[in-house]
Amino acid sequence: MPAVDALQDFSLGQRVADEEGNRGTVRYLGPVASAKDPGAAWVGVEWDDPGRGKHDGSVLTAAGKIHRHFSCLKPGPTCASFLKPNKLDRGVSLMAVLHKRYVAPDAPLEAPNQVFENAYANTSRGGQKKIEFHGETQIRARQQIGRLEKVSLRGERVAWAGEEEVKEEASHLVEVDLQGNLWSDWEELGRMARQMPRLENLHLNSNLMRPLETPATSELRGSFQALQVLILNSCGLSSWATVLHVEECVPGLVELGLARNALGGQDLGTAWARRRARSEIHAPFHRLQRLDLSGTGLRDWEDEVAFLKTLPSLRALNLNENLLVEIPAGTVKTQGGTHSALGFQVLEALDLSCNLVESWSCLDALNHLPRLHSLRFAGNPLTRGMGQGEARQLLITRMGALRRLNGSEVSTKERADAEKSYLRRVAREWGRRRGGGDGQGEGANEGMLSEEEYIQQLKLEHPRWWPLMEQHGESVGGGNGVERGDGPSGLGSLAREMVLVKLVSMAPGSITQGPVEKKLPGSLTVGQLKLLCQRLFKLEAAMQTLSLKADPQALPSLLDTDEEALTYCGATSGCEIFMNERDLKQEAREKESRETAARERMLAQAEEAERVERMRRREVAREKQSVVAAVDGGGIGVRGGEDEERL
Repeated sequence: MPAVDALQDFSLGQRVADEEGNRGTVRYLGPVASAKDPGAAWVGVEWDDPGRGKHDGSVLTAAGKIHRHFSCLKPGPTCASFLKPNKLDRGVSLMAVLHKRYVAPDAPLEAPNQVFENAYANTSRGGQKKIEFHGETQIRARQQIGRLEKVSLRGERVAWAGEEEVKEEASHLVEVDLQGNLWSDWEELGRMARQMPRLENLHLNSNLMRPLETPATSELRGSFQALQVLILNSCGLSSWATVLHVEECVPGLVELGLARNALGGQDLGTAWARRRARSEIHAPFHRLQRLDLSGTGLRDWEDEVAFLKTLPSLRALNLNENLLVEIPAGTVKTQGGTHSALGFQVLEALDLSCNLVESWSCLDALNHLPRLHSLRFAGNPLTRGMGQGEARQLLITRMGALRRLNGSEVSTKERADAEKSYLRRVAREWGRRRGGGDGQGEGANEGMLSEEEYIQQLKLEHPRWWPLMEQHGESVGGGNGVERGDGPSGLGSLAREMVLVKLVSMAPGSITQGPVEKKLPGSLTVGQLKLLCQRLFKLEAAMQTLSLKADPQALPSLLDTDEEALTYCGATSGCEIFMNERDLKQEAREKESRETAARERMLAQAEEAERVERMRRREVAREKQSVVAAVDGGGIGVRGGEDEERL
């Protein structure tokens, strides 16, 4: 009976902390097979830090057999411990922390008469002077709970709401930040919310919540009537069923954060169908406008993202740091017109940064989303080998409605320049494919595409070519053949177009020489331009570095490939090209620095591998000693200097 009483304040899935502040989750309650006292009460804890414990939830009995009491969600040889109940901190109530953080109206002043009692500052002459504190009453007025609508209680070990005192003192709160606490129970969360009828914004980041494996109780479903923003990032959620059960409790949800929860690879379709079957009134997340699924392990668009396309109000979707490779393309025809097969008819902002997208067809698919105007796409293999300016130009051109890319505004001029540069780039590329390199088709090999096949392939690879030619054809080439892109002659004339360039020397030997304006063929290569600069500025081509500044607001981008044409590199009429002199000594120092850094990284990696191996050997030796101690003494080994309060 005493053992049962000792455990009555604990439950499975509860969040706890030890005396050193290490946090974990309760996985087991009861006796331990290896303990000397078979009737003693123990709490089995899986630690957030997998190296904090002494075992993995199993013990070695006196008979030499392994007895497993529980398994850890993140298995490891030292992820768990058994502790006596009195060695664990269960957390504190919400109201206890509010009272600690915010001053009561009738609390005594710290500085009566505007002077701290028994507090002095030493003077330069060795004397003491009383410390004055002015404005304490005004500051106190701003620290009253009754005057606040928003409170932040991060990292305060909050685990439950408290009794009716929440309703008495905090019912007016609109926003509560409980990030990094010991909260784990949904019913307790509902109890808090029912006492805060005006609560609209709740942050629960980094509180490992228990799963909701069955639909929520009617009491819980009625707890969050005013809630609109719910942030559950890093809350240990591993099931879409739990997410959808939570959604039923928050009918007015507008923003939901689910970042860094293990939701990838889940059967969303089944959970979605069950959720819809439980409600004939509205579909899941019918009011949701902003959804964060970054870092959740999503791999397949069709199986794990496509279900979200029917959300009628979704305007912002964050899929950052996932494992998505393909985005299905295509359109569907309805009585209302042609629509994207992707769905997402009202989506305005999408974050696909740091995924595994490697095909331009994915961007072409996104271009069909009717309202998408903001995209984040950095860190994908598709643009990894490109310069920043080149990648930005291509992304802007592939998606005609973008007004913001990677957080930066896309101006009208930037779009026009990018689209014209894209037309020239495609012209040069397809001119090469047609044979002869000049777009005229001369010297074409047998087996080349026919004219019709050529046009179809061009449309397939560059679906925006034709509307862009209608818009910019005259300005980038002239003539009917260029304007419509009819055949190889039009493409070739684009590649030979002239561009007005301002050449500026930044080299010490010619920096005083004024800029030189030249009208150059768009097909002129960077290497040929260096020869021209050699003649103009008397600096050998091998000693030059060239940088292109497409417009006054743009940053210069290095022209580091001698074989590429100016138009391929993004040169347009009115651009500036800067010539600098190579610093061979600096380049040698940088090369040596890179090589040194590489050697140091290799050495550090080798040392780290050796350190890990030493730790592994020590751990093996320690476990062997623990086994011997368990067999000899009937219990698992205890750390040096500790009593038998922890197994």
